[in-house]
Amino acid sequence: GILRAEGLELITSGFPDIVVTGLLHFGLNALFPTDTKARMFTIIRHPVDLAISSYYDFTQDAAEAVLRDITLDEFIESNYYEGDALTKIICGYGRSDPPTGDHLHLAQEILRTKFVVGLHDKLAESITLFEDYFHWEGGNSQSATSCKSELKKAENQRELDMYHKVGNVKLGSTIYKKIEERNTLDLELYWYALDLHRAQRAFISPKE
Repeated sequence: GILRAEGLELITSGFPDIVVTGLLHFGLNALFPTDTKARMFTIIRHPVDLAISSYYDFTQDAAEAVLRDITLDEFIESNYYEGDALTKIICGYGRSDPPTGDHLHLAQEILRTKFVVGLHDKLAESITLFEDYFHWEGGNSQSATSCKSELKKAENQRELDMYHKVGNVKLGSTIYKKIEERNTLDLELYWYALDLHRAQRAFISPKE
């Protein structure tokens, strides 16, 4: 998709208002000329919640029954799970050895200077923040309200499905601590993003 968009010179055509991709640096380098003025936006999730979500998706999509039946603990210990993934993605770190504090600081600076930051557990408020910053129109229209409602409903159902699959992962439990140990940098990045979100919400004026 990205390579096809590059071949079509999608960005310089002026046609798209928004580009969505999980391949951050690849997408930026392939699609955006260096003189392009743009601002990124993202939804950040607590690393423990993100690990549980990754586990749920993995067991739902795995082709082999033995992989669909592995436990959360087994998944976190396996090579199928990647710790500190958010730090790696944001700073463009692609090596197999663990990232360092320098990579964390780079990821924090990229978030601060390049992103409007939303939070997964404040999804509705985050969408409003994006609407206010980018001056998106029609946020209160019937179609937009319906779309937001369906998004919230789908996410609530997904959370319920994950709870039925995983159960209650309690703060301070063995598996909770194990996930934290695999994500020491991402935890720091999450708390930084939380403060950044609050600061941006205070700074960005609501639409009239």
